[in-house]
Amino acid sequence: MWLMSIDHLFMGLHSAIYVTYLLSNGLDLLQVNLVNVAFMASVFVLEIPTGAIADLFGRKVSFVLSSVVMGLGFIWYGITDNFIGFVIAEVTIALAVTLTSGAFRAWLVDSLQYHDWPGELTDVFRLEGRWRSVATLFGGLIGAYIGAVSLSLPMIVTGIGFLGLAIITAIIVREDYFKPKQLSEVKLWWNLKEIALTSIKYGLKHKIVFMVITATIVFNLGFAAFNMYWQPQFSEYLSGTEYLGYVWVFVVLTAMLGNELVRFFTKRFPNQKVGFVIIGLVVGIFMIIAAMSNTLGFLIFGFMGHEVLRGLIRPYVDTAIHKNIPSKTRATVDSFVHMIATGASGIGLLVSGLIAKHYSIDMAWLVSGLVIILLMPLVMFFNGKKATKGA
Repeated sequence: MWLMSIDHLFMGLHSAIYVTYLLSNGLDLLQVNLVNVAFMASVFVLEIPTGAIADLFGRKVSFVLSSVVMGLGFIWYGITDNFIGFVIAEVTIALAVTLTSGAFRAWLVDSLQYHDWPGELTDVFRLEGRWRSVATLFGGLIGAYIGAVSLSLPMIVTGIGFLGLAIITAIIVREDYFKPKQLSEVKLWWNLKEIALTSIKYGLKHKIVFMVITATIVFNLGFAAFNMYWQPQFSEYLSGTEYLGYVWVFVVLTAMLGNELVRFFTKRFPNQKVGFVIIGLVVGIFMIIAAMSNTLGFLIFGFMGHEVLRGLIRPYVDTAIHKNIPSKTRATVDSFVHMIATGASGIGLLVSGLIAKHYSIDMAWLVSGLVIILLMPLVMFFNGKKATKGA
């Protein structure tokens, strides 16, 4: 847990000032989003090839290499000052993310099994989520205060921190149980084919999974503008960059609240199709309130209300997938859903960036809320009665 906590503490350092930093270097609202499109496109392309590193050399090597690349990417982020430089930084960070995505949890589970740990994995992942949220919360708060000195400083501190984490991990952490595979055993194209075939089988033919995919597309289309533009919106009411850290604290806490409410919501609305429609309508209303607010109070009410629902969505989606998919195909389908979500977020970033640049952030937020409110009932109706029976 200490390794995961330190990792997310460093990742949190730039969370509260990231967009503010990009805007301070002369990027417009569309370019800010395009920088993130570069990250998502890179993750999409690199996800499968980099997964072979963990099989060939071990999860520890994959994590150490990821930390080194992450460190270099963030240091470059802190010293560059133009659009192309930021895109290069995002591609580098995307490489780091894909090097460790999936490997960390596999490393954790394998280590527990190697040491004959008798507990439940559910408890481990719940505890991991809480530590991750707390670490990210404090990271964002600390980073905002560092950013008050210089907006580039949190990026550089993050980079140095990851390089230090790579050294500590290489020296301290052990992976005695690991047996590396031969290069011939790592079949990249076979893995790609397996993901494609399994995804078509379960993602398009299985009604519940298809319902989850369509709901995920709608949510990610709508959330892109809120992901990117909350900092400039709140900055209008704040006297210093450091106060963005406190906004970030509320963002994390409200998302954690939503995560804790998922069990109550699932029991109250066992029909998942109805559940998605309700979530979509309520989160859309909060988004519109935030978009139309002309005071800090209404902005906080609308934005934090939408964050509570967002905190509920991820475990709700995970529950729908894991209850309806066989164990041997869960990881594959989950990867497919993640890839679809990444693509939808990319489209959302492009569209909301154009609206924000040519009209306003308020308009981008308003359109985003309307997209979710209008599309969610439509896609649930499109899924038909069969989806309801399987829920």
